[in-house]
Amino acid sequence: MRWWEKVAQIDRKFAWSFLGVLIACVVGGLTIYQLFFKDDHPSVRFDILVNARVLDVKEEIKELDILYEGVDIRKSSQSLSVMTLRIQNDGSRNILKGYYDSKDPFGLALTEGKIIKAPELIETSNDYLKKHLDPNLISDQKLTFSNVILETDDFFIIKLLILHPDDEQPEVYPIGKIAGVRQFRLAEPFREMGKVSIWSRAFKGNLGIQLIRIVGYICAFIILIICIILPIALISDWREKKNRKKISVDFRKAVQVKISENAEFLFNNYVSEGTIYLRRIERLLSKDRLDKVCKAIQKEEEELDSTECLAKEYMELRYLMSSHHFGDRVGDRVVARELLKARVVEKKNDIFTLDEQVLKVFEAFTSYLRKHRHFKEDIRDSQLFMRH
Repeated sequence: MRWWEKVAQIDRKFAWSFLGVLIACVVGGLTIYQLFFKDDHPSVRFDILVNARVLDVKEEIKELDILYEGVDIRKSSQSLSVMTLRIQNDGSRNILKGYYDSKDPFGLALTEGKIIKAPELIETSNDYLKKHLDPNLISDQKLTFSNVILETDDFFIIKLLILHPDDEQPEVYPIGKIAGVRQFRLAEPFREMGKVSIWSRAFKGNLGIQLIRIVGYICAFIILIICIILPIALISDWREKKNRKKISVDFRKAVQVKISENAEFLFNNYVSEGTIYLRRIERLLSKDRLDKVCKAIQKEEEELDSTECLAKEYMELRYLMSSHHFGDRVGDRVVARELLKARVVEKKNDIFTLDEQVLKVFEAFTSYLRKHRHFKEDIRDSQLFMRH
């Protein structure tokens, strides 16, 4: 059996079409997402990782002075806070140097208080940012960043020391303009630490992440189904073939018919495919179909080249192996080709007939199967003789 025949046989036996539909749905969903829903723009996110006071003294201690530039910040109702921010390109497109607006520099500003120390760059996602990123303190409430390339998922983390009114919490907001970025996003994950619910963790992420998660679940489900059903199907198929092989052996012992070497293909195909193959041969032997089909094949081989014949042969075989087709003209052609290749068809007086010895074995074997009720005649088999 050729490799494409084996593939077609497996496709007929197992529910590959169902898996094909699932895979098509996944691929189609990804295509639709890419075309209509995916946001192909850069996106800049500001995450405030830490926003905490340096000293948080609750009790009034007269002997304790907290000085900054000679001024007691407690007596002046002020406080010191440390703020750590992560700035990241979490979009789907890289930010290049030409994307920055020189008239509206990219950076951040304070709403309350003032930055009393030069910003400290404490972490970057790559060496390029570490070397070229320069936080520039424009005023005590505003800083900007140098125009650096921010590829997708690139980030850097800075630390600020802020002096602010004691009764206020320092806040920042993004400033500047980057081409393609519709709006800077500001988040405060430090407020949510320890408060994330199980549902938030389960469904965290944007639409793209959710779609990837769904695709992953579907793929895992398909793999699980295959791991469960495929071994069962293979074991069932192996048991059926083993039983059919035993029936073939019993026939040889019970019936005194000389079995030629040419007739062995009947038993091999019966073991491989079951009684449906024998039913196809029965249909082909009725109403002079064998002669008509073999002549049509012979004429076709004379008119077409080998590549075209091979392609047509594969398409007919694929059609026959489909679960919806059991006995029609295409089926006749496929079986006739197999008989011709097995050299069990002979031409006498310009008429194609089955070899006499093979025909005797075939008739004896099908009679034996019917007698012992091994010849299953279901609705699908009856279609063999209803189609013309």
